[in-house]
Amino acid sequence: MLANPQVIKIEGKQTGGEGCLSIPDFRENLPRGKSVTIRAQDVNGNWYEKTGEDLLARAFQHEIDHLNGTLYIHHLSGLKRDMMRRKIKRLIRQGEW
Repeated sequence: MLANPQVIKIEGKQTGGEGCLSIPDFRENLPRGKSVTIRAQDVNGNWYEKTGEDLLARAFQHEIDHLNGTLYIHHLSGLKRDMMRRKIKRLIRQGEW
């Protein structure tokens, strides 16, 4: 269990496709840390640290972003975000989303 997780260390870089169930059917290449150490509490409230690499590092960053009110699209350029918004609006109008 990870309660109150915080990223405390990011090392290296990786870029890969990232999507989210909050915005289905969309994926974008997004840079993230290659190795990430988090600090969190277990079920008893004890603090511990865990390091994840590659996909686990990406998942840690993605999910902790959610806890902080950030979606992966907030890491994209304004132009890419606007393009996604327009496409979503068009899909909604067409009844496809």
